[in-house]
Amino acid sequence: MTSLSRISLESVTTLLRMMNLALEDYKKMYLMGHSGITDAMRRCFDKATVKTANFDAFIASLKPGGVSTGQRQLTKAPAFVARDLHGKVVRLEDFKGKIVVLNIWGIGCGPCIAEMPELNALVAQNAANKDVVFLGLSADETSKLKSFVRQRPFAYRILNQAGSIPDQFHPNTLPVHIIIGKNGEILSRFIGATPDIRSALQQIIDQHL
Repeated sequence: MTSLSRISLESVTTLLRMMNLALEDYKKMYLMGHSGITDAMRRCFDKATVKTANFDAFIASLKPGGVSTGQRQLTKAPAFVARDLHGKVVRLEDFKGKIVVLNIWGIGCGPCIAEMPELNALVAQNAANKDVVFLGLSADETSKLKSFVRQRPFAYRILNQAGSIPDQFHPNTLPVHIIIGKNGEILSRFIGATPDIRSALQQIIDQHL
């Protein structure tokens, strides 16, 4: 096998693994009652190694919970400590009683950058609501992040220097959007590029204000 063939095989294997992991996350969300993520599930299904004959059969094999937030077991978000680009320490516990919209992203992630105008519009849309906080968590170096946002303004409060914290949210691929409730529970999670991400996030925000 040539070096190029090995690289191509490794790339395909990595993609399949990422799609399988993402599909597993989507399945959990679907079973919790988030039936609106089926389009994202379909995209992962088409690239994943699932034994089910087709997507309709795959969906039919699932049983959505269809229960309200108060009735299902919610996972607590891992407590984290990071710094913003001004060097100020930020802790998740600082925002207890507020909804935290967390975006895990990176400056080398094309889909992350592509959705920023919509995310900026989401922040503007909620500017009058002090009970909603927008945080952008990145593993990139502070100097690189500062240089990036000078060219591409990002309205989220950008955090880094968080150690392995991003890994605790199990981001199989970027971007990842996590909505954390007023008591620190994870209300919803969107993995990878999501169509109309602003509306998807706003819908969850409105449900839990």
